[in-house]
Amino acid sequence: MKDTDKFLIDSPKAETPYDFWMDILIKMLIVFGALILLLIYQYMYLKWLEIKEKWRRDPRSEERGRVWIELERMPG
Repeated sequence: MKDTDKFLIDSPKAETPYDFWMDILIKMLIVFGALILLLIYQYMYLKWLEIKEKWRRDPRSEERGRVWIELERMPG
């Protein structure tokens, strides 16, 4: 048994180059995953604003608003 083998067995966390690069890879995946989720959220938010703007500019939106108010006033 070599001294390096003894060190790897005795150490609480065996730090090999494989562990080092896997740790970096996992952190990169977490960061890129978070960035992708933020981009999806931003895209959905911008689409929502676009839909809201179309709804506001629609000439029938006044009629829709009236119908909605009438539906809210209905009992049950």
